[in-house]
Amino acid sequence: MTPIQKIAEPLKVHILGAGALGSLVAHDLKMFQQQRPVLPALLLRPNKSSIKDRFIRVKSPDHVHRAKDSSVEVPVDKAKDLQGNSIENLIITTKCFQTEAALQPYIENLSSKSNVLILQNGMGMPDFLTKRFWVNSSNCPKFFEAITTHGVYVDEHGVVNHASKGTLQISSNNGLATNELPEMIRAILNTPSLNAEYVEYHDFILLQMQKLVINCCINPLSAIFDVPNGNLLYGEDTIKLWKSIITECLEIFHVEYPILEEIPQSRAFLSESRLLDIVTSVCRSTALNSSSMRQDVRNLRNTEIDNLNGYISFLGKKHNKATFTNSMITSMVKTKLGIDRGVDKAAADAILSL
Repeated sequence: MTPIQKIAEPLKVHILGAGALGSLVAHDLKMFQQQRPVLPALLLRPNKSSIKDRFIRVKSPDHVHRAKDSSVEVPVDKAKDLQGNSIENLIITTKCFQTEAALQPYIENLSSKSNVLILQNGMGMPDFLTKRFWVNSSNCPKFFEAITTHGVYVDEHGVVNHASKGTLQISSNNGLATNELPEMIRAILNTPSLNAEYVEYHDFILLQMQKLVINCCINPLSAIFDVPNGNLLYGEDTIKLWKSIITECLEIFHVEYPILEEIPQSRAFLSESRLLDIVTSVCRSTALNSSSMRQDVRNLRNTEIDNLNGYISFLGKKHNKATFTNSMITSMVKTKLGIDRGVDKAAADAILSL
């Protein structure tokens, strides 16, 4: 008789953030049939515009650019459902400014045995969370970070559109070799549609800084001037602004991250001319895109400006370095959002007073 093969118990992965990126990762992890199946669960209360009836529907182009879509059921866990239970694997895809409040209810479920992957814009989140929640504790989870170039958004029908397929790069400064990675990270690396790779931390931090510079240059200007990315290239003084933003970023990087002195290629990789070329190239390749910050301002939502240009300004104050341009850009985004909210409220009050 053929021996009965034991079915592997699913790997539980919690995802904090039910927006476009978190939904895409949950969908793709569940869709791909791995040796040990992955069972993702969303931790935040699902956004009604992005998930209905606990089903995530994703539309993406296939190899001949025809649209295909698939739908998977993903359970939702709430803090009260997890009382007394541990979270072994967690992926954080919330916006930076939402992270602390979103994670707070689940701190008791995390321990030194937990693996936490942070997949969002900005830098410095593992240090921030450690100081906020585990500063005097040996119970701190293992942190991993990721950056992505996947283009994804949720449309008005709640469908997650994987508009442009990119890459997902993961790393950690905990010194783990590839064969020592936790199962959650290996599962992501084995999911073809996510196109993920694990990179050395020295390489990763350079890529992270490059992405921060790109976001600092494109996102706030597109929000302030309310234009798609490509239109920024029509401005005669755009390049001057970008140069100033980049120069301040580079000065701050070198005082805040002394590890750069240990990376021989850092000076060439983080040169002003190279980064300016990268920003210009990204602006052209995403010419028709509306940045997430522009969309947030248009919808009167809080933005990630404090974790982009505002982060550079914060570090400037910390190190007593001038960051005039990044501070000005931060202030202008906040001012525009405040004005737009005021106009919206005034219009609503005028209607109610009729």
